[in-house]
Amino acid sequence: MSKVIIQSLIAVIISHVLFLGRGETALHELINFADAYQYQIETGELLIKESISFETFEKIKSFIEETGFLHSDQSKEKYVRMLSPNITEELTIVKSRKQQQLMLNYHLSGDVVELFENKDLYNQFKSLIGTIYTNNMHNYACVQLTGNGIIDGGYFFEKLQSDLMITEVNRLVEEDFIVVSGLSDQFKSEIPVEDAGMNVQIASRIGRDGETTFTIGTPILTTEY
Repeated sequence: MSKVIIQSLIAVIISHVLFLGRGETALHELINFADAYQYQIETGELLIKESISFETFEKIKSFIEETGFLHSDQSKEKYVRMLSPNITEELTIVKSRKQQQLMLNYHLSGDVVELFENKDLYNQFKSLIGTIYTNNMHNYACVQLTGNGIIDGGYFFEKLQSDLMITEVNRLVEEDFIVVSGLSDQFKSEIPVEDAGMNVQIASRIGRDGETTFTIGTPILTTEY
């Protein structure tokens, strides 16, 4: 596996998605899929959300600061940690007065291959997630792939659909991009869409330079495509 460039304009769609189990996320599933079918990943991202109480946040706040997160914005509860020069983690706490609850939002972006290959980095990541989140968390992930030297972007996209064994639910086709939404046995989480379930979206986009980028997201895409 190698490296990619993700355009990280976040378009987060909040859906109720069950966490896959302590220690595993949707990003694990994407990494496993890419490895099994020998797709090259360049970068990726992971989003995690969970509603917690004020009391719970006060208990984990010191842990967050002790693990190297810096309070980056005094106007709100936002913390940033550079896990490596190529991997950034952000924690944002959104307060809700009416419900007396907080939304704990985690965002990891960058070289996810390095994250999974470097034992020390991975253990830091896993320790954080396992400490501040529970099985009630909701998580979303996406990775961007390289064409692996394949010139025909259409062929690459068809191969990706075939390897994912997608049962297609919806397809959006524009002049410079295609987005397919569907259901795949490769991923566990599922969200309801009309009369069907959905747990994967794949996108193919032709950039201004003529290069085609391919993105997979589960259960939805969380990056600009």
